[in-house]
Amino acid sequence: LPGTPVLSDFSCRVPAGGTTVVLGATGAGKSTLAKLLLGLYRPGGGRILIDDRDMLEYRIRSLRKRMTPLLQEAFLFHMSIAENIAFGVKHAERAEIVTAAKLANAHEFIAGMPDGYDTIVGESGATLSGGQRQRLGIARAVLRDAPIMIFDEPTTGLDVHAERSAKEALATIRDDHTLLVITHRLHFLDLADWVVFVADGKVLAEGTPTEMAAECGAYQEFIAREAALALPSSAAEKTS
Repeated sequence: LPGTPVLSDFSCRVPAGGTTVVLGATGAGKSTLAKLLLGLYRPGGGRILIDDRDMLEYRIRSLRKRMTPLLQEAFLFHMSIAENIAFGVKHAERAEIVTAAKLANAHEFIAGMPDGYDTIVGESGATLSGGQRQRLGIARAVLRDAPIMIFDEPTTGLDVHAERSAKEALATIRDDHTLLVITHRLHFLDLADWVVFVADGKVLAEGTPTEMAAECGAYQEFIAREAALALPSSAAEKTS
């Protein structure tokens, strides 16, 4: 409803230098959190602190240098693959672009393209699969090398193989960065150093994965429900 806060009683922390998974069902307010962190929305109340400094005290340009986003669909331009990876990074060398692509598990499919890194992709990456587009988005994030990386539902719409490749790419870049993965997918939990569990615009609990599994009943119920939904129908029948 108009005027109704999307997030309320929402307080959590994201430890620096680790991987935090913000977990919750669709509609829990997770994407609103991503937009707040990126400065696309301004908080109507409360504060967002980065290194104990109110985010609103940063100039937007300075803030964007500290953060790299990867939203549900990586936007690509009608230009070469190399230019898309290097978008927003001045004077990127080809070797740096290739290294970023390798870390993002994208080099192999790029090398198989007609002109390799010089292959022109269609507007919005229409000539590529969803998994390929997302891995190019991850490569772009790797090349920017911002200290804070925010991934909002990074494997939405991907098949199992592409999803696994994208997750492996995130695992390769988590060192020396603060990684924030906002998702409803359980398979990111094995990357997590810290978990924030949200529902109905509120933080219900936060802690290490071990603490959450042992102490938060709502979290345990969510995990069991999502795990059951992920089972193949034949496996679900056997366990029913």
